[in-house]
Amino acid sequence: MKPNIFIVAAKTKLNYKKIQSTFPNTIFIGVERGALDLIHKGIQANLCIGDFDKVTKEELKLIKSNCDKFELYNKEKEFLDGEIAILEALKLEHAKIFFVVKPTKRYDKNISIMDLVFKYNVEVLNDETVILKIKKGFTTLDFNLYQDITYISFYAKSKATIALNNFKYDIENLTLDAYENKAISNEFIPYKNPTIMTNKELVCILSKNSD
Repeated sequence: MKPNIFIVAAKTKLNYKKIQSTFPNTIFIGVERGALDLIHKGIQANLCIGDFDKVTKEELKLIKSNCDKFELYNKEKEFLDGEIAILEALKLEHAKIFFVVKPTKRYDKNISIMDLVFKYNVEVLNDETVILKIKKGFTTLDFNLYQDITYISFYAKSKATIALNNFKYDIENLTLDAYENKAISNEFIPYKNPTIMTNKELVCILSKNSD
């Protein structure tokens, strides 16, 4: 079985020990303070990578001594740390790549997450949100995987036509322009698996009610 890869770039409540015990071949990549979260949870990262400008010298020493491989990048570089980690992960045999990251005060970095999902088909995770790519064609979401989710939103990268069924708000032949807010804040119907039909790729954002 091909391993899943977890790129951890933020501190969360995710239980990596449980993931590791269930799937022992899981690969962990630490980025910035996410590398410290892995250490604090007893996980030896397979790789720690980035410029590590958000950690102290003492923390950097700790990270270096608690991973199989360490790569330090210059602060002036072509890609953000998270994308560098994704590019490294793509070189490895894998089933799925999960990118653990939280929103920041910088809106540009938050918006960049959408591009990473579209470009690399990674699934973004944190304590409040799941972001994944919906491929062109017909997709069914398994309600059992998302019972703690309150809101579901869809965004297109280019003009798309979508149909939503078995959601709280169903619709046929909805035209979505790029990043238009016409398919925002939908909801699951309990114990029903909703379906999406689209002629273009979409990003799906599933959010818990944390207001």
